[in-house]
Amino acid sequence: YRSPQSAAVADLPPPVPVQPSVRTLAVLPFRDLSGQGTEIWGVGVADAIISRLATLQNLAVRPTSSVLKYAKGTDDPGQAAQELQVNSVLAGTYQRMGGVMRVSVQLIDHGAARWANRYDLQGHDLLRFEDDISQKVVDELRVQLSGTEQASLKTASTNSPEAYNFLLQGRAYWNDYFINSQLETLRSAQQMARNAIEK
Repeated sequence: YRSPQSAAVADLPPPVPVQPSVRTLAVLPFRDLSGQGTEIWGVGVADAIISRLATLQNLAVRPTSSVLKYAKGTDDPGQAAQELQVNSVLAGTYQRMGGVMRVSVQLIDHGAARWANRYDLQGHDLLRFEDDISQKVVDELRVQLSGTEQASLKTASTNSPEAYNFLLQGRAYWNDYFINSQLETLRSAQQMARNAIEK
């Protein structure tokens, strides 16, 4: 015997699994507050964070080539979000003070600051910075990760702060080459990569 209620339930189609929504993000090149016009470290760290986050299935990250026009900085990250057609923007500034790199970062989501923090980095702190920021973005945007993606985010790229610094510079020169097509920029990228390998 089947009651009318149980028959009605049996006739319902099976529930469709809810797919997690894909968030869109742009990581802007970090701006140098020293006023010396050197954006190498800022472009390099943005590129490293982009590469880290671009592997995640539920987060669509704009490529480095699309954000390089903001390497000189932008006064309105919200405007950059509109131009890049993304929900969220990660923006940062940095300034060297002796042996310390002071970095300020903020995550802007739908025009409002969702998270902000300041870091005083030196030595091995630089190695953890990219990983910490990537994890904070994932946490704040509530991006669903697979077990493999979680493990990948926690895996360090190197144990050498010197190698990491050279790597960031190399990435910046490499990206700059695709804008200005100057052979000297490509040679600088090559030299930074060799320096990183040596370290």
